[in-house]
Amino acid sequence: MKPLDFVTSSVEPFLQQDVAEWWPHHIDQSAWLEHTPLAAWLVPMLKPRVLVELGTHRAVSYLAFCQASAKLDVPAKCYAVDTWEGDEHAGIYTEDIFKVVEKLNAQYGEFSTLMRCRFTEALPHFQDASIDLLHIDGLHTYEAVSEDFHNWLPKMSDRGIILFHDTEVKERNFGVWKLWEEAQQKFPHFEFLHGHGLGILAVGKLIPGEMQFLFDAESKRQYTEKVHEFFKTTGASVSRHYGARMRAGGRRVISDTTLDVALDPKRPRKDLLLAGARKDWLILEIGPSHAPIADKKSGWNTSIIDHASREELIEKYKDDKTVDTRFIEEVDFVWRGEKLDELIPREKHGRFDVIIASHVIEHFPDPVGVLKSAEKLLRPDTGLISLAVPDKRLCFDFFRPLSTTGKFLAAYREGRVRHSAADLFDSIAYLAALKGDTSWGWCKTEAVNPRYRLDFAYPHFLKAYDASNQDYQDCHGWMFTPASFELVMLELSALGVLDWHIQSILPQAGVEFIVHLARGKPVFASDDEFEKRRAALLKEIQKDLHQQTSYYFGCISGLSQPTRLSLAKSIWRKAAPLSVRQRLAKLRGKI
Repeated sequence: MKPLDFVTSSVEPFLQQDVAEWWPHHIDQSAWLEHTPLAAWLVPMLKPRVLVELGTHRAVSYLAFCQASAKLDVPAKCYAVDTWEGDEHAGIYTEDIFKVVEKLNAQYGEFSTLMRCRFTEALPHFQDASIDLLHIDGLHTYEAVSEDFHNWLPKMSDRGIILFHDTEVKERNFGVWKLWEEAQQKFPHFEFLHGHGLGILAVGKLIPGEMQFLFDAESKRQYTEKVHEFFKTTGASVSRHYGARMRAGGRRVISDTTLDVALDPKRPRKDLLLAGARKDWLILEIGPSHAPIADKKSGWNTSIIDHASREELIEKYKDDKTVDTRFIEEVDFVWRGEKLDELIPREKHGRFDVIIASHVIEHFPDPVGVLKSAEKLLRPDTGLISLAVPDKRLCFDFFRPLSTTGKFLAAYREGRVRHSAADLFDSIAYLAALKGDTSWGWCKTEAVNPRYRLDFAYPHFLKAYDASNQDYQDCHGWMFTPASFELVMLELSALGVLDWHIQSILPQAGVEFIVHLARGKPVFASDDEFEKRRAALLKEIQKDLHQQTSYYFGCISGLSQPTRLSLAKSIWRKAAPLSVRQRLAKLRGKI
């Protein structure tokens, strides 16, 4: 097979994969971030039986290997060897670094072992000719890396590959480049110049055919450039994503000083939900019904998911005088309860730029499952989720308690496709109304009362337990204030359940707040800093609830001046001829 055929048969199909298949789950400070796509390609190509890393630090490279190994039918036996004490090049490690690595490694515990010892102390644990893939990334002096290479070379199998990181660094007494020059004279090799340089040395004689082009291509410039460009580009995408996460530390948090801005009816709601999208971006809009944000008629490149076809939606709303059915657009994917990533064709995975969902997430029985699907559907480097979320203080969820992280976890573990009987009961029994309106925005709420009699809710509870009834029953399953929503997202990300962080959270006129989610966990300097943020959000939630009760009991004199001004504006709009409910219908069609 010609070298170019190898490129075509292995690297280009890799490019065609669902991006989520190779995008690293663990992203942290490391020059190795730019090589994580290579790790995801290399492991399936080599299919190592034993993989050893010498020098693991924050485990960006090691966990990328483990993530790739987990996708094989028979995962490799993986070993990370490090003292987790540091050295003159990496600096001195704190114990917290090892604890984080240990926690992250637990998900691969069936085949991954952390060996906390010196490299020489680990040698007796491995038989000669047993290691297929060795990554040397310890102390980078010439003497140290040369000792590591010669000590571990007898352990390499007949299809052994050794990786050397920092082959392009020639400062601070780094000497990997010097050993790399020597090793190239004896073994087939290939070097990536980006990410401080990564050398691939074929010390075994039986290299899989799918990898052979790496070594054949070295003498043929056109093939070398093709491979370099592909892995440099994908690696740079991962590195940019980490940089964006670090810059996103100053998220905007709701407080009552922002309410007068939030209640400005001229605030560009649609622009905020579009999240800076351009017409050529690929957009996925969930549940737009008769009020799409990125409407196709205006030239947006949008795919629509809804619970019914266009014809069914027109039939549903034909007698509703608040709905103009002309705005209902063709539905591309009709959702019947399956996972969203199963509904969308695989070739579109990892290609969407924005997912928009206006007043939808509170309806999903399992919001975590939806956000997990979004991880597969959106571009991992720049993809955004844009949500309009009802604030429970300002609508018919007024009397219902806030949803907690534990409830989210339970729904996800159960793979819930229907709302619980308790939620269906509560959604009727505690549905609030203010003088007939079920959404009212910021105004005095002393007159809010339950809309229905208690006995009206009980049949909904019983119907949910009727095994013969398989019909989906809709309700608000999740209740939020801005701070409570941020807390849930923070905790789910910290637990490793989700890979999203809040980029911005903004109040809006009416009954909602708008949230933009971007990929990656929030980055904190330490566990203590994370806990401080968590405690601050818990305090902010209490402020949110205090604000609700202040309006309910008429104690607005104790509120801040901006809040009282906001209240005055809200009361004036409440008295205007156009009702809140009608305004809301014109804005986005439904709660």
